[in-house]
Amino acid sequence: MKPSTGPAWLVLASSEPSAAASFYRAFLDWSFEDGGAGGLRVARPGGEAFGEILDAGGAPVAGAPADHWTVCFGVAALDPALEAVAPWAPRVARPVDLDGRPGAMVTDPRGAVFGLVESDPGQVRPQRCPYHCELATDDLPLAERFYSAVLGAGIRPVEDDIFDFRGLSTPDGLSLGGMLDVREFHPSPIAPHWVPYFYVEDVDAEAMRAVELGGLMRIPPDTSPFDRYALLTDPSGTLFGLSDEHMRTTGPRRGGRAADGSGRR
Repeated sequence: MKPSTGPAWLVLASSEPSAAASFYRAFLDWSFEDGGAGGLRVARPGGEAFGEILDAGGAPVAGAPADHWTVCFGVAALDPALEAVAPWAPRVARPVDLDGRPGAMVTDPRGAVFGLVESDPGQVRPQRCPYHCELATDDLPLAERFYSAVLGAGIRPVEDDIFDFRGLSTPDGLSLGGMLDVREFHPSPIAPHWVPYFYVEDVDAEAMRAVELGGLMRIPPDTSPFDRYALLTDPSGTLFGLSDEHMRTTGPRRGGRAADGSGRR
């Protein structure tokens, strides 16, 4: 199977799609248009669509939280990707339409929900993608083996005194995201999950503004080896992060090529 082309589509399953659209429009200045079948296509200011909001009543993976973001990775062909998933994860959803392309929502061996969507390998996502994604898992070695097999990801450890982090990238250096041990941050058990971190210039100011708009602070702004970041939930309880990593020109990167305009995302 050919390696993934990277995060290719982002889906928000929301119990209140209109309210979710209102929040992200006010907070991140996103625009929305009818995507058909009750969905709303999402686009950033001056950019092309990168995701959609769907009614959580039709969430295609049983057991997934009612309101959640799902990161969908591009693959050259869906069927071989699902064949690669099958030996590892028993819950593979029926195929779904994602941005007019064949796709599916699946779970990894520890239950984290993610998506697969057919993407033309020659049409790599824009370098100014408005987010990066991270997997919080309770079994890093298993996650490494699984995502390496399913996405063709190369795994690169990035360690310091605080973080035990793994960067995922394609053979040509395009970042697929990262993963870390959720138990380092949550002493009580928490289900493994993928989280999108949306790029902003001032994490502290934007985190406070999100709270003013009805969001809830989960992890206040802090500094990692990679960025200034914060973790929040929107008014419906959907988890998301903020990051200024795209502003950084020095220091370690989560994976892939350096952020000098030559292409991490």
